[in-house]
Amino acid sequence: MICELCGKDVPVLNPIVIEGTTLNVCRECARFGTAAGEGKRASSGGRGSLEERLERRERRLRERDVFGEDEYVLAEDYPQRIRRGRERLGLSQEELATKLAEKKSVIAKLEKGDIRPDNALIKKIEHHLSISLRERVREALTPGRRGSRPLTLGDLIKMELDKKKREGS
Repeated sequence: MICELCGKDVPVLNPIVIEGTTLNVCRECARFGTAAGEGKRASSGGRGSLEERLERRERRLRERDVFGEDEYVLAEDYPQRIRRGRERLGLSQEELATKLAEKKSVIAKLEKGDIRPDNALIKKIEHHLSISLRERVREALTPGRRGSRPLTLGDLIKMELDKKKREGS
């Protein structure tokens, strides 16, 4: 029989758990793990770990509507909102930077609109200043279309040609 860890041909193999995987290994390689059945049990406590892993997998694989009706985007006036929120609390840029664990230059650039904050920074700013930097955007309605079919590139070309014909006549 062949050891699954080192590849030696040995007469006896032992089932050993190494890094969470049960392997049939020789006596020398057995020191790298624990004997199968020893140590922690995976299903100790209420629900078994297999059931929990399957539920997490199901949630992860569930389809999400990324083009849903409502979407939140960073407001165009986020620099003014940050400055007004900071001033309302009577904080300097340095004090706000300290509270957010950021550099003063980051706060200054945010208030000028030179940089766009990432989602983590948006959440921190919203929490500490009690403001909202995101706006809800609804799905845009397409002009000149009725019905459920989406607007295509061909439809846009036809609309432009019709517009030029009306202007030319």
